Formats: sequence, C-alpha cells, structure tokens
Amino acid sequence: MCVIPFVTIIMCASLAAGNSCERLLSLYESFECGPNDVIENVATSYYCATSPYKTEYAEKLCYFKGRFYRNGETLPRRYARTVFEDVCDYTCRISVELGLGPYFEYGNCDTNETIDVVEGECIHDALSNVDFFNYDWAPVFFTGDQCPFFWIADEPSDLTSDDCSEDSRTCCKYLNYTIKAGRKFRPTDLVECDCTCPPMTECIHI
Repeated sequence: MCVIPFVTIIMCASLAAGNSCERLLSLYESFECGPNDVIENVATSYYCATSPYKTEYAEKLCYFKGRFYRNGETLPRRYARTVFEDVCDYTCRISVELGLGPYFEYGNCDTNETIDVVEGECIHDALSNVDFFNYDWAPVFFTGDQCPFFWIADEPSDLTSDDCSEDSRTCCKYLNYTIKAGRKFRPTDLVECDCTCPPMTECIHI
C-alpha cells in the first residue's frame, strides 16, 4: 500500500517490460476480472464474464466491492480519482432516463487530501464507469497513466468484426465488434486502439 498526497501522484504499480497486459492490468483488477491465459506467470488475457460488476449489475441498485447501495446513498469512505489527482465522496445515482444504469457520482473533491491508495487500482472506473465496462466501450489512456482518462464509443465507418468463433480468448470486444489480438483501428483522429490483452480494447490518446 502506498500513502501519497494526491497533489503529487506517484505510480506505485509496475510490471515487467513487454507485458501486453501491463496498461490494462489495473482496470482488470478493479473490475475483478481473473487471468485467463497465463504464460510464465504473466497473464496474456482475462476473463470478465464472472466479474461481479457484470453479474451483479442491476438497474435500480449500485454495486461496489460486495455491497449494494440505493439511490442517494454515499459510500462510507472517500476514494481517489487517480488521473485527476483528487479525493472525493461517491454517491449512488440512478439515471434510468438517460438510458444508463446506476453509477456513483463523485463530489466534494479535495486535491490536498492524503489517502491510502491500494496499488494497481482504478477505483474511480469501478465506481463511475461500470456502464462503459458493461457495454464494451474502450478505455483511453494518456501515455504513462495507470488508469484511463476517459472511455470511447465512437464507431469508425470502416470497422468490421473478426471471426473469433474458434477461440474468443484471443479477441477483444469493442461495442458490438470482435477484434483479433494485434489488430489496430482509430475511432477518432486522436485515439488509436489495439487488442493487446483481451477482452478489453486498449486505446491511447495520440
């Protein structure tokens, strides 16, 4: 565990160079996805179908770390928005009218607060971006960041699905598309995506 003031973020988690899952590891751990294929003690893909953020996803309740919360309930402790370098309260919000499921809304944030940060966690995404995870949007990272800055769902006109019927573990999901490992595409001019560590598609802001 690292104790750090969020005015000066320090990345505590590190992995061996060449690990194709290095950038997505924190997200997979935060959404409680398990390693799927492991080569020399290094995962090359993950399995998210049994993630509680998928299996416990409900329209009228928020889920976080084994507990359900009703609309308006605030988590008993504050959590960090890692890439924004602050610490916030998180309150369950139900927004059925927006066509999205429950999420935790952040508020009362403080950039000077010190908090215990568990290594390799992207808690903000597990709290506020569970819809994007369930709908197979893609996380977009800035170079060097441990957690995504935003998620993307832009659909390129020339994007097509690959045939992954033989082994779905070698393919990523993006919206309603299946993308074979190693295939790259650009949903926008400033974002490049790649299937590096299925099933999530990894994107970089360029």
